[in-house]
Amino acid sequence: MSGLPEGWVTTSVSDINNRKSKNIKPSDFPEEIFELYSVPIFPTGCPEFVQGKDIGSSKQIVNTGDLLLCKINPRINRVWTVGKYKNHRQIASSEWIVITQPNLNIDFLKSYFTESRFRELLCSDVTGVGGSLTRAQPKKVATYPVLVAPLNEQIRIANKLDSLLGKLQATQKRLDKIPSLLKRYRQSILAAAVSGELTKEWRRGKSYGLGTSMDDFDWSTFESGEELFRVPSSWSWTEFGTVIEIYNNKRIPLKLADRNKRSGKYPYYGAFGIIDDIDDFIFNGRFLLLAEDGKNLESRLRPISLIADGKFWVNNHAHVIQAKKHISLDYLMFFLNSPLAPIDQFLTGMDQVKLNKTSMIKIPIPIPPPKEQKQIVKRVEALFKLADQAEQHYLAAKQRTDKLTQSILAKAFRGELVPQDPNDEPASELLARIQAEKDK
Repeated sequence: MSGLPEGWVTTSVSDINNRKSKNIKPSDFPEEIFELYSVPIFPTGCPEFVQGKDIGSSKQIVNTGDLLLCKINPRINRVWTVGKYKNHRQIASSEWIVITQPNLNIDFLKSYFTESRFRELLCSDVTGVGGSLTRAQPKKVATYPVLVAPLNEQIRIANKLDSLLGKLQATQKRLDKIPSLLKRYRQSILAAAVSGELTKEWRRGKSYGLGTSMDDFDWSTFESGEELFRVPSSWSWTEFGTVIEIYNNKRIPLKLADRNKRSGKYPYYGAFGIIDDIDDFIFNGRFLLLAEDGKNLESRLRPISLIADGKFWVNNHAHVIQAKKHISLDYLMFFLNSPLAPIDQFLTGMDQVKLNKTSMIKIPIPIPPPKEQKQIVKRVEALFKLADQAEQHYLAAKQRTDKLTQSILAKAFRGELVPQDPNDEPASELLARIQAEKDK
C-alpha cells in the first residue's frame, strides 16, 4: 500500500497471527465451569460462565489478550478481546477467528479490524446465501492486509481512540435506549386506546353536551370466568369472530410462473421464502393481516397485525381478515397489537405454536361505539406520528454517531490522529522480531 505514514508497514493477518489452534470438548468435563465467548452473548460485552455439561459442541481454547473476529454474518461489526483470566478456562465458539499476537497493541489491532475498510473487505468474499448464513472464510481472511504502526505510536493511537470513542460509545448507549422507550410509549398508547383511557375526556365532553352523567365511573368487564380488563360501560364485550369476516379460504393460489413477478411489483407479507406451489396468494383490497406464527405472537418483538391496502401477496402464515359493518379495521389492529390483547391464552401446539382460526375467533375484544372508534383511531394515529418523528430523529442521530466513529478510525489509520515521533522504532523492525519468533 502506497502513501503509508512514516515508519508504518503493511503485512497480512497470517503474518501477525501466532495462533496455535487447540480445541476442547467441554462436555468431557461436566462439572467444570468455563468462561465462554459465544456470538449470541457478544452484545452484552461480557462472556458467560457455563458448566461443561451444558455445552454441547467442541470449542476453541483461547487466552487473555486473544482477539476474536466473528466470521458469521460479517456485516455485523463484531470484534472481541478475551479478557483477564478469572480462574476458569477460557473458550470460544468456532464462529470466531482467533488472532494471537502479544507483541502488538491489542487495542490498536482491534480498532483496525473494526474500521470500515477492513469490514468492507471482510464482507466482500463470503460463503452462504445471505444474512446469518453468510460466513467469512478464514483462509482468505488470513491473506487480508493489516496496517502496522510503530509500537509507541500504536499505544498513542489506542489511548486517543479510547478517549474519543469512549465519549461516542456513551452517546450511543443513551441512543440505544430510545427504541425500547418508543416501543413502551406505543404500547402504552394502545393500552390506553383499547381500555377507554385515551378517549376519557372526549366521552366526558360528549356526556356534558347531552346533559347526561359521565360513564367513567361505570365499567364493563368481559365475563369469561376470569377478569381481563375494564372498559367504559358504553362499550360492549364480544368475541373476535363476531365482528370479522375471515378470508383465509378465499386465497387465490399463484402459479409457479407468476412467482417471479412478485418481487418488486406488489408488497409481500408472510414468512420468508417460498415453501411450495400453494404457499403464496394474491389479494386486492384493504385487509387486516394477523400473524399465525406463535413465536412472533409470544415475543411481541414487532407488531403482530397490520393493514395491507391495495394489491398484495401473502402466504399462508397470516390470517386475512375483513371487518364487519360499523367496526373499524384500524381499531381491530390497535387492539391486537396492544399489550392488553390476551393472544397468548389462545395459542395452540407445542413444537410449533400457532394461533389457529378456531382459537382466534374466541379472543375477547371490547367494542366502543362507532363514533368513539373513529376518535380512538384519530388520536392513536396522531400520537404514533409523534413517535415516528422521534424515531426518525433517533435514526439520524445514530447514523451520525456511526459515521463519526468510522471517520475517527479512518483518521487513525491514515496516521493523522496523533503526532508521529521520528524516534519511534519503525514497524518493520517490530515485524522482523515477530517473524523471528514464528520461525523459532
